[in-house]
Amino acid sequence: MRLATRAQLITIGALIVVTLFLVGIIGANHRDLLRQHLEESLAAEVTAKVSAIRTRIDASQHLLRRLAGGPAMHRFLEEGAAEDLTDRFAVLAANHPQILQVRFLDTGGQERLRVDRVAGQARVIPEADLQDKSGRAYVEQALTLAPGEVGLSALEPNREFGEIQYPLTPTLRLMMSVFDGRGQRVGLLVLNLDGSKILPAAHVGETELRIMRPDGTYLLHPDPAQTFGLERGTGTGARAEFDLVPATLSAAPGFLRLEPSGAPWAAPALAAYQWVSLGDATRQRWLVMASVPENLLATLVRRDFLTLAGTAGLIAALACALIWAVLNRVARRLDHITRAARSISAGDRGITVATQGDDELAILGQAFNGMTRDLETALEMEQKARAELEDTNTELQRSNADLESFARAAAHDLKTPLRALRILPTFIEDDAPDLGPELCDHLHEITNQAERLEDLVDGLLKYSLLGRERSLPESFAPGEVIDRVLRTCTLPEGFTLRQEIDLAVIHCVMVEFEIALRNMLQNAIRHHDRRTGTLVIRVTRDDSLFRIELQDDGPGIPDAMKPKVLLPLRTGKSQEKGGGTGLGLAFIAKIADRRGGRVELLDAPGRGLIVRLSLPATPSEDRPTDRRDGLPAAPPPALSDKAAPRRPAAGRLH
Repeated sequence: MRLATRAQLITIGALIVVTLFLVGIIGANHRDLLRQHLEESLAAEVTAKVSAIRTRIDASQHLLRRLAGGPAMHRFLEEGAAEDLTDRFAVLAANHPQILQVRFLDTGGQERLRVDRVAGQARVIPEADLQDKSGRAYVEQALTLAPGEVGLSALEPNREFGEIQYPLTPTLRLMMSVFDGRGQRVGLLVLNLDGSKILPAAHVGETELRIMRPDGTYLLHPDPAQTFGLERGTGTGARAEFDLVPATLSAAPGFLRLEPSGAPWAAPALAAYQWVSLGDATRQRWLVMASVPENLLATLVRRDFLTLAGTAGLIAALACALIWAVLNRVARRLDHITRAARSISAGDRGITVATQGDDELAILGQAFNGMTRDLETALEMEQKARAELEDTNTELQRSNADLESFARAAAHDLKTPLRALRILPTFIEDDAPDLGPELCDHLHEITNQAERLEDLVDGLLKYSLLGRERSLPESFAPGEVIDRVLRTCTLPEGFTLRQEIDLAVIHCVMVEFEIALRNMLQNAIRHHDRRTGTLVIRVTRDDSLFRIELQDDGPGIPDAMKPKVLLPLRTGKSQEKGGGTGLGLAFIAKIADRRGGRVELLDAPGRGLIVRLSLPATPSEDRPTDRRDGLPAAPPPALSDKAAPRRPAAGRLH
C-alpha cells in the first residue's frame, strides 16, 4: 500500500474517531446543561412576573395616596365640594385601565361618591344607586388603618349581591382611611382594581404560569376552570393537582418537580417559584410559579442531539472528502517525483523533473532565496507594526475603559437627582396640603420637566447603545410582534387602529422591528392634534424590500422640517406644544442606516403623515458599530435601578 493511501486512511479514521468521541461527550453533558438553562429561564420568567405584579400594585397605591392627600379631597372635607372630587375620580377611572371603581364611603360603610369604569369610559353613579357596604370585610379592614396606611383586600371574583359575576373579573381593593384636620376618621377611600390587568398571562409559549395563595387555592391557572376554582365550584387547588401545600415552601426562590396526584388534566412538570408579598398595613403573600412539561426537556435533548450528530457527521464527511482530495493530489505529484528519482537511480540520466513553466517545483528553487530574504524583511516589518498596533490597542482599551467608567458614573449621577427632583414635589404636596393651586401647578410642572429630562437621558443612552450588541436576523410573524407592542402602547380614548399585514412571515432583527414600530406609534400619538384619530399599520413587500408603515391623520410635518426630525434631539414642536425628546424618528433612521434601508416621511392622502421604514428582505450582517459617541457596549446598572430616592427630613430640601 502506498504511503499516501496510508496517510489518507489513517487521517480519515482518526477524524471519525475524534468526531464520535466529541459527540459522545457533548451528548452526555448536554442534558445537564439544558436542564440548568431551563431552570434559569423559568427563574427569570418568575422574577419578571413578580416584579410586574409588584410594580402595578405599587403604582395603584401611589395613585390612591395622591388622591387621598390631593387638593380635591381637602376641599371636599373642608367645604363639602363633592363635584371637584367626583371629577377627580372620573379622571382616574378614565385614564387608568386597571381601575374598575373609585369610591368614597362614610365610616358607616355607606357609599357617598362612586365612579365606575364602563367600556373604557368613566360613569358617575347617581346617589339613588349608591350602596351600603357596611359589614363587608374590606370596610372593616379599612376602619383599622392608621393615617397614610394602605390596606389591600384579598383578590377574589367580583360579586354583586353575593353572586359571582360573569365574565369573571378578579377584583383587588386598595383602601385608605380619610382623616380631617383634627385627626378624626371621616370616611374611607377605596379603589377597585381589575385583577386581569394586575396578573400576567397564564401562557407564555411552552411556559405555564400559576399564582396561588398559601393554602393552595388558585388565583391564576392555565386552565380557566381552575382559576378561582374553589370559589366557583369548577376546580380544586394545588393540593389536589400536585399534592402541594405552598405554605410549606421556603421563602427564598426555588425550583421543584411537580408530580400529578390523580388530577386528569395535570402532567409532570418542572417549575420555578417565588413568593411575592403585597400590601402595606395588611400584607398578604402569593406564590408565583412558572412551569414547563417535564417531557419538554427530553424533547429538547433528543432534538439537539440529533442536530449535533447530523452537523458533526456532515462536517466529518466534508473534512474527509477534502482530506482525500488534498492527499490524492499530493500523492500524484509524489508519484511523478518518485518515478523520476527511480529512473535517475537506475542510471537513466535523461530523466529530469521539469523546472520550467508554471510548475511550483520549477520556480521553487529560483525563488526560494529571494523569498527567504523578502520573508525576513516582511517579518521585521510585521513585528514592528504589531508592536505599534499593541501600543495603540492598549491606549484604546484604556480610553474605552475611562469612557465606560465616565458613562456609568454620569448615568447614575444624572438619574439619581432627576428621580429625586421628580418625586420630591409630591412629598411637598403631602407635607403641605394647604398649598395654593398656583403653587401646586408649579410643583406639577417641576415633576413633568424632571420626567421629561429623565426620559431624555434614557432615550439618549438607548439611542447610543442601539446595535452595540450584535443581534441575528430571524423569521417571525409580524402580527404577533405588533400585538405585543399594542399591549404596551395604550391608545388614547377616541383613537382607532387598523392593521393591514400582507406578509405572514418576515426575516429581520425582531427587537429592531419592535423598536421601530413602538417609536412610530408613540410619535403619531404624541403629536396628534385632535381628540380622535385613526392609525393604520401596514407591513408589505416590494421586490427585495419589505416595508413597515404607520399612517396617521394628524397635523403632518412641513417639508422643510422632514430632514431635521430624523436627527437626534430634533422635534417639530416645543415641549409646551406636545414635543417629545426628539429621539423617536431618530431611532428609526438609525435602524435603517445599520441595515441598509431607508426612512421616508410622506404626506398622507387628505391629512396626516406616513412614516415608512424600508428594509432588505434578506438582511446583511451588522454594519460596524459607530463608536463616536464613546458610550459603553452595555447599559450601566444605574439605568435599571427603579428604587425611589430616600425621602428627606421635613423642614427643607437638600
